[in-house]
Amino acid sequence: MSSNRGKKFIELLNRRDKLEGTKIVGMLVRLDSSLYTVKRNYQDLSDAINRYESDMSIWYLKNRPKLDAFLREFSRLLHNYLSSNYSLIEHTQMARKNLDNSELNEDYPLKLEEIFSKDCVRFVRFTNLFSTHWFTFNCCTSIYSKEIS
Repeated sequence: MSSNRGKKFIELLNRRDKLEGTKIVGMLVRLDSSLYTVKRNYQDLSDAINRYESDMSIWYLKNRPKLDAFLREFSRLLHNYLSSNYSLIEHTQMARKNLDNSELNEDYPLKLEEIFSKDCVRFVRFTNLFSTHWFTFNCCTSIYSKEIS
């Protein structure tokens, strides 16, 4: 008897997984995860910039290893932020295609055009494409022979 209950339970789980609502919830969870990643990567990048701006001694010649370490970390954080933005765009487009909702299909391209027309969004997209396909960010500095006091 318990074997039948177990089979029935598995059957109900399989049916639940095929429901449209379950698919939508799964897409929303994935979008939420992507959005969280973008926000955390932005916060990490912003925090690093704020630490850098508050410590001008990093530019002293004697602190070159500290500057190099910061620039290496900055490059990593910038890459993470740019990549997570691209992933969020891709996940959003995939969710829209999977939903195949006529109202969403009408509104989505208009909203996408509005978003991509903003200078900051175009900058982030171009920088991501540039860094991914042509150039790995390797921040570098020029050293002057006279230390700033």
